[in-house]
This record gives sequence, C-alpha cells and structure tokens, in this order.
Amino acid sequence: MKEIKSIGVILVAILLANVQSFAQGAYEAWPLEEAAVYESGVRLVRSGAVQLDDIGRATVILGGLAESIDESMVQVDLPPNWSLVSSLFRRSPSPDELKSAATELEVLIQKRDLNGRTHAMRSALFEAYDEELLMIQANRKVAGNELLLVEDLLEHADFWRSRVKELKYLMLDLELEMEMLTEEREALETQIGETNAKGDQLEGQLVLQLSGPEDGKANVAVDYLAREASWEAVYDASVDAEGSIGFQRFVKVRQSTGNEWLDVPLTFTVGRPTQSLAPPELSPQRLTIAQSQSTNAYEWASEPQLNKSEGRAVASFDGDGFGNGMMSGAA
Repeated sequence: MKEIKSIGVILVAILLANVQSFAQGAYEAWPLEEAAVYESGVRLVRSGAVQLDDIGRATVILGGLAESIDESMVQVDLPPNWSLVSSLFRRSPSPDELKSAATELEVLIQKRDLNGRTHAMRSALFEAYDEELLMIQANRKVAGNELLLVEDLLEHADFWRSRVKELKYLMLDLELEMEMLTEEREALETQIGETNAKGDQLEGQLVLQLSGPEDGKANVAVDYLAREASWEAVYDASVDAEGSIGFQRFVKVRQSTGNEWLDVPLTFTVGRPTQSLAPPELSPQRLTIAQSQSTNAYEWASEPQLNKSEGRAVASFDGDGFGNGMMSGAA
C-alpha cells in the first residue's frame, strides 16, 4: 500500500512540476478570429492583448495551436514601436490540462487508497468469521460419556444452527462487498491511467518574446498555417417540372487541428500552400536531327530513338548551337 501511495504522489508531483515550468512565460489561449481553408491546409488568425513589463519585455506562450504548423510562414502583427525578439514553435502539454489532471489524479489516488483500506478491513473480518465457523464445526460433537437431556440437546442444536446461519450470511455479505470494492478499485486504476495520460497529450505552442515601450499594452495578432485541414467541392443536381437542370455547389471541410471552429468566419481558397513552390527539377536531354525513314526530310530525335535507327544521316547539336554531321550504317 505504501509503495502504491508513493507512486501516486510521484505522478502528481511530476504533473505539478510540468505546470510550474510554464512560469517562465504567460500562457495564453487566444481565440480564433479567422480561418482561410485551402485545398490542403488552413491559414488561422488569432489575436489577444499583451502587457509588457517595466522594462518593455514580455514572453507569451500562445497555446491551443495545431500540432503541425509551418513555422516559416508564421506572421506576427505588432503595433508601432513594438518588435519581435524571437519566436519558437514547440509541442508541449497544456498547463491548464496539466493542472486539471494533477487535481483529478490526487482525488483519484485518495479514493483508491481508501478503497484499499476498506477492502483490507473487510478481508480481516471475513477471516475472523471463518475462524469462528471452523471452531463451531470442530466442537459440534458431545465429548466423552456426557449425557444430555433432550431439551438441552435441542437448545445446543438451535444455538449451533442459528450461529452458523448468521456467520454464513455475514460472510456472504462481506464477499459481495469485497467484490464491489475490487471492481471499484479496477475502475479507479483505469481512471488514474487515463488521467495520467493527459500529461502526454501535446498541443502546438508558439513562444514569443516581445519588446516595446515600458509597461506598454496592445493587441497582437498571429497568422499561421496549419496542415490538418482541407476542403473539396460537392454538387447537388435537381430537375424542375419543365425539365431544367440546376446545380448547387457545396463545400465539405475536414479539419483535425484540435480546435472547434464555432462562430469562426471561414473563407475557401483554391491552392495548396503547404506544398513547395520551387520549380520542378528538369533532367537534361540531348536532341539530334536524323533523316526520316519514309521521306528524305530530317526530323528531331532523342538519343534513345537514335540508337534504334540504322543507315541514317545524323547531325548532332551541342549546347553552343553548332552541329557536326556524320554518316552511319550500311550502304
């Protein structure tokens, strides 16, 4: 029991230590103000008020972001005379979730320990009843040559029978209660595991170091691109009584950014900004001029086509545009 209790205390201490690690900056969860959904990806805008200290500095941990964002496309809109000292994107658990998990875990561990103590007490009482029952069963015979009157024998039989019946009922009640305590303990262990796992759930966070006027306060907006969203067009066709066909176009949106887009203005844009904008790589190819087999004209041919031809007059062109003529094949 002491070992289990110490493990629970360690888990709570770890969660609380993770919460205290956020003390280096102010954790903020700014609301979503805009979402521009692309065919692959979404541009999200969040904003909130930032208070600088007496030397004009502030560290803001903007949480609640998607786990995968394009850090190179993060834009921070600052007021005049403000500057962005540094920015860092990381994946870390939410301090609010950690604090809630630590509180919940402490309560669950207390319930589990109380359950264990109650089960131990019921088990000890069950063993005492069982020992008494064994003693009664061992002394149910009349010892020696002692003669008992019928009335005394009936009195003894009634006592043994009533006491054995009482013990059996008491032991049955204890067995049922201990089964319920075992089921409750298993449920508590499951909840403790689930609650402890909350500390492993990560979210995207932007750590922003800002500078500006002393004790300055202003609104700051952050514009970033997340990958876990897309949209596609769907159509609905209808035919009226006159035979005219009408089409309606709708948009189906998929997103797994970890945030709900309730009452957030949405726009839909064609494009895939998450893909690279670099031009495709081109492999060099050498072209030649070869005489056609069917006519006397010359035509362009690549080197693989040239290898298949025989008895052709070929002029090859280098990169400077000058050609060299040659004749190959049998006469």
